[in-house]
Amino acid sequence: MKLGNVAEVARARIDNLKPLVAFHTVEAYRLYEKIARELSGLPILRDLESNGLIQIHNYNPGQFTARGKHVEGYATRLFIRRYGSRGKVLFDLERVEGGIILLKVVRGGTTIRVGLKDVVPALRSVAGVRYLDLTGREEYALVNPASVGPELFKSLGLVDYNSVREAAKDIRDAYDRYSGEILLVRRFRVTSPNVYFTALYSSNRMLSPATMNILRPRNLDRDLVKALALYLNSTLALFQLLSLFVETEGAWVRFDKDVWAGVYVPGLESLPKDVLNEAVQIFNEVAKIEKGLESLYSRYSSGSELQKKIDRIALRMVGLKWSDEQLSELYKAIKLELDVMHRILEESRVGKRTSRRKEESEDEEEESVSRQSSILNWFKK
Repeated sequence: MKLGNVAEVARARIDNLKPLVAFHTVEAYRLYEKIARELSGLPILRDLESNGLIQIHNYNPGQFTARGKHVEGYATRLFIRRYGSRGKVLFDLERVEGGIILLKVVRGGTTIRVGLKDVVPALRSVAGVRYLDLTGREEYALVNPASVGPELFKSLGLVDYNSVREAAKDIRDAYDRYSGEILLVRRFRVTSPNVYFTALYSSNRMLSPATMNILRPRNLDRDLVKALALYLNSTLALFQLLSLFVETEGAWVRFDKDVWAGVYVPGLESLPKDVLNEAVQIFNEVAKIEKGLESLYSRYSSGSELQKKIDRIALRMVGLKWSDEQLSELYKAIKLELDVMHRILEESRVGKRTSRRKEESEDEEEESVSRQSSILNWFKK
């Protein structure tokens, strides 16, 4: 197949040194060629970073100021769990009361109290998070181990209290340097029933471990940041990500920083006021949804009106005037693409045991999946 806009594609992907895994279907290739031509000339996310409007970072716990001190395992365990994702955690967040956080010790069930000054806002994974706007709903990471005490840490397996303090300092220093208002998914299963958004916002800067990318706005007002977060949850953005992503195993994917950096985005500084106002209005509407929210994958099966609302304003933000038929064509292509990826995952797991270690390393909830007799037979249907 001939690919148009070769220069644009090369510019978007030249810094992505990972092997490229592009679309699985001819329909998606054809549609991408058309979309890339229409978006040509718009900035990509990397341009916003080059122009000083944003920064995108990754944080590996224990490898910032504590690099070489071998405290990675300690630092990972200082992240507090609020949502449903798996992982190695010591504490679950029960509730916040004023300036006090009540934590339940995972081993033993004891409840302890720490102050908000003893933690920083964080999020370990996108799994189970049903809120586009996490303001006041963030997870946390412990940065003042003295609020817990060495004896409790020792009873939980972190016997070297000096390492605990080094790990906590690493998190604090990384928060000061890297934290941002938008978190972008990095390692996850795109067809998971527990994934609802690909970009999450909070007016409180958040830190995240390696399962997510951290987008830190600079010189952008809050409305523009919200509009950007909404756009990055659009089908237009996801379709571009699927043209750039690194496949781990079928629907298990990695949207690394260099993948996100190649996504075409609106020219934020020249966004018309009426379009910005509508984007913020829709952002606020989506942020208020608490019940009945479908997963990302399900929204492409059900013809979700919520997704259409996000996508229509996303198209306006990049200056495209699409009909409902054109939008339906995009949904059909992306649904087929996700279905193929999901069945590749199923096929790869036939006859072998799912690795528990892999699930924990990806920090993502799994669902039981039905088996397909053959991915090749499925393609022939």
